[in-house]
Amino acid sequence: TYEHIDFRMDHPVLKDKAVRQAIAACVDRQDLIDKLVRDIEPNAAPLGNVMFMPNEAGYEDHYADTGNGHTEAAAKILTDAGYTKGPDGIFAKDGQRVSVRLGHRTIERRAQTARLIQSHCAPAGIEIIGAQDEKFNDVQLKNSDFDIALFAWVGSGIKSGAFGNYASKNAGGSANYNNYSNTQVDELYKEMVLERPATYA
Repeated sequence: TYEHIDFRMDHPVLKDKAVRQAIAACVDRQDLIDKLVRDIEPNAAPLGNVMFMPNEAGYEDHYADTGNGHTEAAAKILTDAGYTKGPDGIFAKDGQRVSVRLGHRTIERRAQTARLIQSHCAPAGIEIIGAQDEKFNDVQLKNSDFDIALFAWVGSGIKSGAFGNYASKNAGGSANYNNYSNTQVDELYKEMVLERPATYA
């Protein structure tokens, strides 16, 4: 099981890759673990792969440069993309402030996570607004009614089972809540889920 945040790809602010990169830079995953998980699981560490667990063959850390609490890097990403800080300290471009809601179910630990993420990104000129709701997972999440979603996936040894999480909705993405769409990913998943005869060395 791993917790993560999903960006809604068609959101007016988050459709700009620079904003997504800036948020990914300012969030401090290690701080979240140290303050919220370490007492329960001393060996917990940031997960670097959404398909393979660290103890599985094929695991590679794809996120070593992401989520490390680099507020200065986050601010530079936005500045380089043409954003400027307003009098309130929040970056904006073309009248659009970098202000987004972080939706999650009403669970105290998720609320703590949201507050920590707020504290990580505020110095970078990014406003994160907590938006908790008891029915978030059942209603807002499933209807893509969020800016950023904080929730958890449960991994599986059957990798093709993740097809619904990442495939475009029109290609069968039943749990693609952030409206990600990539035809190449769709085709690769379709190929992966085909049943093939077993081969033996």
